Amino acid sequence: MNVQSLTYWHLSLQGKSLPIHENDPQEGWYRTRPRKGYRSLAVRIWRDEGSGELLALRDGKRVDPFEVWTWVCLNPVSVEAYEDVLERGGRWPDDITSGPRLDQLIGSGTATGRSVARRSRNSDTVRSAVQPSCSQIGHNSAHAQSKVDDRLLDGALPDEGRQTAETLTHAIACLWNEVSDWLTGLGEIADQVTADRCANFADAFASFEKQAEELRTTTKKPVLDEGRAIDTHWKPVVSAAEDAKRRCKKALEPFLIAETERLEREVMEQLRAENGDLSVLSSLSITAKAGTFGRTISLRRVRKIRVLDRRALLVHYHRDARFVNDEAVQKALAKLAEHDLQAGLSVPGAESVEEKVAA
Repeated sequence: MNVQSLTYWHLSLQGKSLPIHENDPQEGWYRTRPRKGYRSLAVRIWRDEGSGELLALRDGKRVDPFEVWTWVCLNPVSVEAYEDVLERGGRWPDDITSGPRLDQLIGSGTATGRSVARRSRNSDTVRSAVQPSCSQIGHNSAHAQSKVDDRLLDGALPDEGRQTAETLTHAIACLWNEVSDWLTGLGEIADQVTADRCANFADAFASFEKQAEELRTTTKKPVLDEGRAIDTHWKPVVSAAEDAKRRCKKALEPFLIAETERLEREVMEQLRAENGDLSVLSSLSITAKAGTFGRTISLRRVRKIRVLDRRALLVHYHRDARFVNDEAVQKALAKLAEHDLQAGLSVPGAESVEEKVAA
């Protein structure tokens, strides 16, 4: 290869945005487009000095440069990285720790483990990103793992799901200790390769999160189904009894009200006949009751708020700290303000701000 023929590769390696033509492969060293669950392969494209023919190698095997070009054109790599991966079995700079496949990690001892293993089985997968043991990690892992294990495994799972939860918890703790040590020693992320590696670590944890959530849902489903079946069987029975009870109480209300008023009149007449103090009537508990076994039924005073003037009520409380600091009120105000600000309206006391967050 001469320097001129490598101009595209050199500029692309420096991050320059260059035009790409499907039928115009450029000489240089590349890698196949990184894909989740698949190993990124080393690719070299060059022109034979004798015949002038354009040649290509992918993972050390001859391929058509025109077929491979669109899969590698956006991923130039250094010669050192190419040789390290292809000749010495090394890793790409943005790779995270490679380890056993998920089916090896979880094992096939449970039905849950087998189902996850089948979904993850692929000869090229390197995304499990964990080591089978934490023998080389710091003291933080034991604490983190123990803390999670106690929460997840203290009688909360049936035996079938327990092994998988233990294995995933152990794997997450192992990987996090590696990532934590790496981030601590790194300081700040200052280059693209390091940023890519950190994002790949986040993707590995996202994969663990998804697997754990699927397993949690799968393990919990039979219990939920059984609970729903029980509810379906008994809810009509409970509702029927509750409705009948409510109707009986409603039927009693006119009698209890009339009987309570009659008792109050009798007491009042007796007090008058004895020249007693009628003011004590308000302190007496006079109420009619019904029922001769179990819990008797009587009248109960229930206070309800009837809003006469909503605006006056709002004016009265709008400066009250209890009202201003109420979480429900704050959410309602924020929702109204967000809606109006997005519509281009001015909202006193609020503004729309844009934040950048990693997603």
